Amino acid sequence: MRNRVVILVVVITIAAAMLACTCTATQLLSRRSEPTVTPTKTPKPTFTATTTATATPIPTDTPMPTPTSTFTPLPTDTPLPTDTPTNTPEPPTATAKPTKKPTAKPAPTATTKPAPANTPAPQFPFSKVLQQNWPNCGSTGIKVFFKNRGGGAYPGMQFAVYTGSQCVGLSAWANQADGSADFLLSNSGPRAGNWDVVVVETENGENGEAGCGKISSVLSARIPVTTTDTNCGSESTGVQWVWLTFQEN
Repeated sequence: MRNRVVILVVVITIAAAMLACTCTATQLLSRRSEPTVTPTKTPKPTFTATTTATATPIPTDTPMPTPTSTFTPLPTDTPLPTDTPTNTPEPPTATAKPTKKPTAKPAPTATTKPAPANTPAPQFPFSKVLQQNWPNCGSTGIKVFFKNRGGGAYPGMQFAVYTGSQCVGLSAWANQADGSADFLLSNSGPRAGNWDVVVVETENGENGEAGCGKISSVLSARIPVTTTDTNCGSESTGVQWVWLTFQEN
C-alpha cells in the first residue's frame, strides 16, 4: 500500500513537472512571436538665438569752442610812386620816295589786215528767197514767182517738179504780169507728198510733162517742199499750195 502511495506521488510529481515545463515553453514561444519595438530617439529641440538689445548711449553735450581773440595789425601808409623819367623815342624822319624811272614803251608793230575774202559767186543764176504755205480743200499745187535782181517780174521762166529722182513734170511759162507760173499736183482736193522744185531751162522751149526729157540746164538748187491731205480749211495749218519766190543772183 505504501509503495502505491509512493508511486502515485511520483507520478503526480512527474505530471506536475511536465505541466510546468509545458507552460514555460508556451510562454517562451509566445514571447518570441511578438515583435520587439525598438524605441527611437526624440530629437532635441533647437534654440534660435535672439538678438540681445544693446543699450544706446546717451548723447553727450558737445562743448562749444572757446572764442579766441585775433590781433589785427593796423594798416600802414603806402608811399606814393615816384615818376620815373623815360626816354621818348623821336619820330622817324621822312624817307624820300624813289622816283619811278620811265619805262620805254615798245614801238607798235604794224598789223597787216587780211584782205577781205571774195564772196563766192552763186552756183546757180537763181536762188530761193521766200516760201509761203497755204491750205486749200479744192486742189493741191506749187506756184513760183520769178524776180530779177531789182525785184521786178522776170517773165519767160519755168520750173520742174521732182519726187525723188523722178521728174513729175514742167510748169507752164511764166508769162503772167507778176512773173509767176503754176504746177498742179491735184485738181480733186488735197494731196500729200514730198516734192523738189528747181528752176530749169528746156530745149526749144518745151512745156508740160513731155518736156522733162528736154531739160537742158538747171538754174537753181533743188528746194524740198511738202504738201498734206489734212487740215485744208482756210484757218487750218494744212499745206496744199506752196508758193516759192526765186530771184536772179
